[in-house]
Amino acid sequence: MQLIELWRDHCNAINRRLFGIKLLKANDENYADVLSMLKLSPIHGLEVRKFIPKSDLFSNRAYEASAFTGEFQVDFWPCVLDEKRHPHVPFRYQLQLRDVSSDDNTLTCELQAFGNAGEQEISWMRDFAFPGLLRWLKNINLDGTCVKSHRLIGIDEFTQTYLGLKENLGREIASKWRERTDPQKFVFEDCAIAAYLILSFIFLCNYGFFLLQLSVYVADKLLLYIELWRSQKMRPHCFCDVGCGNGLLVYLLCSQMFHGYGVDIRRRNIWDDFRGTDLREQSLNPEKDLLEGTDFLIGNHSDELTPWIPVLAARIPSTKRRCIIGRIPDGGLPPDTEQVRNCSQLPNNLRQALTLRVFNYLLSLGTNEASEWRRGDSVPLSRVIELLSTAEKEQLKDSNGGLQTFLKNQHQVFKVMQGRVSIRDWAVEGKRRVEGKTKTTACWFKLHHPDGCPLSDDLCSFAH
Repeated sequence: MQLIELWRDHCNAINRRLFGIKLLKANDENYADVLSMLKLSPIHGLEVRKFIPKSDLFSNRAYEASAFTGEFQVDFWPCVLDEKRHPHVPFRYQLQLRDVSSDDNTLTCELQAFGNAGEQEISWMRDFAFPGLLRWLKNINLDGTCVKSHRLIGIDEFTQTYLGLKENLGREIASKWRERTDPQKFVFEDCAIAAYLILSFIFLCNYGFFLLQLSVYVADKLLLYIELWRSQKMRPHCFCDVGCGNGLLVYLLCSQMFHGYGVDIRRRNIWDDFRGTDLREQSLNPEKDLLEGTDFLIGNHSDELTPWIPVLAARIPSTKRRCIIGRIPDGGLPPDTEQVRNCSQLPNNLRQALTLRVFNYLLSLGTNEASEWRRGDSVPLSRVIELLSTAEKEQLKDSNGGLQTFLKNQHQVFKVMQGRVSIRDWAVEGKRRVEGKTKTTACWFKLHHPDGCPLSDDLCSFAH
């Protein structure tokens, strides 16, 4: 039963075309339209779900009706109410669990397709979705319960707000990202967090500008909550992102006219790109420091400060709010130091040895023409891990990381993307200009690549 419920409510975990799924109530205006389109009667247990696509290439009026037609058997009927493609399974299908052996409670999971099922969709179900269901079946906790995320907000509103932030701000930020982290992950992840916070009705400080960017339907719902917050005199006026890191979340919230600032123990170079955003380099001592003027705290990636956020919140002057107060250890707080993690403190001889070993392996796989700069080949990380000894794997693990983290740290040599690693070709990617590094550090390719550096001396910021 749980497996079936997971598939109905969380198939977006397997289908990357989807943001999420929304269960429609029987009185929803589209509920009857879906049943009419599918020529179904409202039988007992029939449920209709709406699919929220990530791309406008697919229909945003895509639905699926489903009902138990046996004890462990569910039939699914998909449809769209416009002319676009369905983002999920576009044909009728059936999911069934069968009891193979009563001795050891062995079950099998069967998927059966009906109607005009295309070969591409069948292949996806057979080779991707079905194995995913089997993995769920093997790891499912039969005594547990399904936990639904985004319970405070609607998936439709979240998707609309997230896409607005992503398209209007996120893509441009990602294209100019100066951090060594992956912008496709960190930029768009913060867009999602910002969208969730905005729609949680907590940051409704200067809400007029924000409402102008939403649909009338969403704006009307927000106004109801605004009036509730105002009547209770609970509306926060200033947020603080404790341990703000790169400062992107603060920038996104402030760009939507919400008032607040971020603090971190160490300044980041990318802060220069977020001009007009209040980002402060400072350490916080919960025993002494006051975040004056702040009435809402964010603890996203706050690391060592996470258990102290209730303490900081308790010191915000208030006569109405309540807070769980943490106890400061007898020996006081730890020093204001930031622990370095993620394989960046490996012994230099080990780092050099692993880098050269992986580099030479990739280079040996290349099929470039003799006149070309040799860039080797791209291989899965699973093949590269075989080059490491058990002791070396343990050293990476002890350094709070793994092979992928290590290779990403060697940014000037390797490119890691979608589970594969290759030698980075700077002639394709452009100039290697790194602030503060101009001609002060030896060029790795000049020292170790048989063809030298792919860039000329004037284009490479490292010493030739």
